[in-house]
Amino acid sequence: PSIVRLKDSGRDGDLTFVVLEWIDGGDLESFMASSGGAIADDRLIQLLCALADAVAAIHAAGWLHRDLKPANVLLRSDGIPVLVDFGAALPIGESATLETEVTDGYGAPEQYLTDAREGPWTDVYGLGAIAYRALCGRAPLSAPARLRGEAMPLAMDHAGIRDEALCRAADWALALEGRKRPQTVEDWRAALSISVEHRASAERAPAGAA
Repeated sequence: PSIVRLKDSGRDGDLTFVVLEWIDGGDLESFMASSGGAIADDRLIQLLCALADAVAAIHAAGWLHRDLKPANVLLRSDGIPVLVDFGAALPIGESATLETEVTDGYGAPEQYLTDAREGPWTDVYGLGAIAYRALCGRAPLSAPARLRGEAMPLAMDHAGIRDEALCRAADWALALEGRKRPQTVEDWRAALSISVEHRASAERAPAGAA
């Protein structure tokens, strides 16, 4: 439900075209900009889990999305997020060309480096960047700037105000080195589930419990 559907494709002379389903809703970036970036923790975790499931399905089909960002997430009228824009997608294991565009703040470091390998952890970075944008009110610092040594505030700086496990999951996904991030989207989603379970336990705890 969180991947845009292909309705048709064909060729008109030298032009190849695709027809995608119409999503009746705005994009996540516009929503956050108009609302001051505020998304309640419960809603944000729900949204991120849905996106993680969608990206896991993309990976299971043998592809990387490679351009995960709020502007490429549309929100249906019922609140379900939908991933769009597969223009940067590549089969897992295939090398990107130098002409491939990368979105600063959301592109993983390896997408800027000619000798670095991309994999599921590359899309994990994009998911973490979406979480960071929602938690911190701004996009992460661009990967090239971080690689040059420029400091970026952590999502964990907002822990206490925002859900701690959620902040920790965002920072984990944004590790500069790919091997230090979750290696699969499922691993990252499990970290989000810890936050869901913790919040559910807190709601069930009797009044006055420690």
